[in-house]
Order: sequence, then C-alpha cells, then structure tokens
Amino acid sequence: MPVRQQQRLPLTSQRFAKAQLTLVEHALCPLDAGVSLTKNFLHETRYLYTDGSRNRRTATVRIGGLDGLSAHDEFYLWGLLALALSQPEPTADFYATPYYCLRRLGLITNDKKGGREFELFRAAIQRLAGIRYQNDHFYDPVRGEHRAVSFGFLNYSLPLDAGSNRAWRFAWDPIFFELAQATGGALTFDLGLYRELPAATRRLYLLLKKLFFRKDTTPALDIAELAVQALGFSPTIPVRQLKPKLARCVSELVSREIVTLPPGSDVLFAKHGRGSYTLRLAKGPAFDRIKTPSEPSITDSPRSASARQRRSIRWNARFASMTSLRTPVRIASACCLSQPARKSDSTTSWRRPESLSAIPAGRSSTERRSRSACCIPTRFSHLVFGIITVNLSH
Repeated sequence: MPVRQQQRLPLTSQRFAKAQLTLVEHALCPLDAGVSLTKNFLHETRYLYTDGSRNRRTATVRIGGLDGLSAHDEFYLWGLLALALSQPEPTADFYATPYYCLRRLGLITNDKKGGREFELFRAAIQRLAGIRYQNDHFYDPVRGEHRAVSFGFLNYSLPLDAGSNRAWRFAWDPIFFELAQATGGALTFDLGLYRELPAATRRLYLLLKKLFFRKDTTPALDIAELAVQALGFSPTIPVRQLKPKLARCVSELVSREIVTLPPGSDVLFAKHGRGSYTLRLAKGPAFDRIKTPSEPSITDSPRSASARQRRSIRWNARFASMTSLRTPVRIASACCLSQPARKSDSTTSWRRPESLSAIPAGRSSTERRSRSACCIPTRFSHLVFGIITVNLSH
C-alpha cells in the first residue's frame, strides 16, 4: 500500500508574518497587563476611517476575553496566521506541533531549546481562543464595503499531556480567516524585526506599515489618539507624559533606520494648541529591508515527528542508563555495521534482511537475536546512537 507523503517545508525562522489590515488600526487590548490580563475583560476603542464618499468617520470596537489578553499575544496571533496561510493549500483547520510553530516563529533556535516558551505559547493560545471581537464599521475586502462584524480568532484542540507529541489543532474562525486570506485583507511585515521590538513599538510599526503603503510620509497624527487608541496606552495618562512614551517608540524605529522625520522638519511633535500635538513621520531607508534568518535551513512538516524523535532519544537514553550492562556489545555491533541512510530510506518500507531469513530454523534463539541486532534499519540508527552515548557514560 503506498504511503502518503507529508509536505516538507523549510524549518528556518519565518521571515514574514501577516496582520489583518483593519486590526492594526487600533489596539486589541491595553498595554498595561494588570488591566488586560483579567477574567472577562472588556476593551473599548475607536479609530477614524474614510468612507466611500471620502468623509472621515469613526468606527467603534469592543473586544472581550474570557481570560484576558496580553499585548504580547499579538505576536502569536500574527505568527500563527502566517504559518496557516503559508501552507500549500491554506484552510481554516491548521495542524502543527508546538515545536514546529515555535521554531518557525524564531522562539526556539539551535542555542535556545525552549522550555518556558512552550508554556507561554499554550497560555497565549488559550487567551486568544477566548476573544470575541465586534466592530460596527469593519472594512470587508471581499465585498469592498464597511460592514458590522462579530467574530473570534481561533478555536483549539490540544493534548492534555504537555509532553505529548501529537499535533495541535487550530481552527480559525471562518469569518476572520476569510477576511485575513482575502486579497487586500492583510499586510505582510518582517517577523524577525517585529519579534525584537517592544509591544508599543510593534503596534506603531504595523500601523506605519499600512500608512506607508500609499505614501512615504504619514499624515499629521494626533498623538493622544495615536498613543491611546492605536498603541494602547492608558487614557488617564496626560498628554505631557504620553509625549516621552511615544518618543521612545519612535526613537526605537529611528535607530533602526525604519522611519525618519519628514524633509524640512526638525521637531518630532508639532504644537497646535494647549495639549494638542501632532506627529508626522517619513519612511526610512531600512523600512522595507527584511531581516534574514541566520540559522541553517532544514526541512520539516507541521505534523513532523521531529519533537517526538527528540523525546524518543531522551527516553531511550534514560532507559539505557538503567540497563547499560545488558547488551552493549550487540548494540555497538549494530552501529558499526549500519550504513549511512539513503535518501529514499525515509519513504520506503523496511524488508526482512536476507541474512536473517537465511538462518536455518534449527539454529539457537541466541544466534537469531545476535543476527537481528546486526540488521537494525539505518533509519533508526539515531535512537541507537542515543543509547550508546549513555552506555559509554556509565
């Protein structure tokens, strides 16, 4: 029977991510985790948009969550969305191991094996699944009009055992996934850069990514609206304290040459009255530059057994440490006799070796076991080497 082949994908860090175009217009939750990470939290915000008659109008947004929401959860939201949309045939059902997701998102590297990252990932998925989003003037790129919408982000089905090697199931909300998958429904950004920025600067970066799509200079942005409604600072903070907070976000982007001041401008904030300031920024030389991953490229699939193989090696190593005096000679001979695996070894079924079939039935069971040990398939040799390492250490 032919074996169904899994799609092999590059397992270097994901270079790009996608954010839904309307959701970058406003903050999904306050920056203050003490406010946002509360049970049954409710966040209300607004933003300005231009309707079909070129008039400026206000859209009102309500976001509720069973377990709250953190500003850092947006990294997992946009990263997972990019992984789902990057599949050969994207669907609302996305299956992947946590190891695959964290490796592609750059949270696990050759030098950083993870540990707490798995716990944070699981907690973020739980919070994102409890979110309900409502907007009374959401732009629908499929139908080309503003509509009243209500949707969630995703649902999940996860193993109870944190050490399980089964794939996790992510079921995206069909309305949200349609809006994000549609042409003109999402913007692409540099995930490596986004990962290195603080939470408020991330939101500013995505907003500028949308504003710079048509022009290289932003319109005059009211800093109170920008800091509170778009970035998520508390509305109780006075403008004189919002200015240095916003200046730090801009300075972070200026230091990376992502933005600059517009030509002919020598001040960051322009004053228009008491407590009224605006901000204008221009696209920097490195704005469209992509941060290239530094890790070597390997291949894997979302449902890959890479994590399972690593756990198997560790389990076999622990098991061998308890039985290291039983059969070290036979296992060592198997390693010495095994040949390097061919490219097709992973896709073809293993047959009973002729050398083993040629043993007469009358021979002793001891001889049969010794010959069997010498005929271990090469595709399982990585498990054998894990056992040998521990045997020699004991």
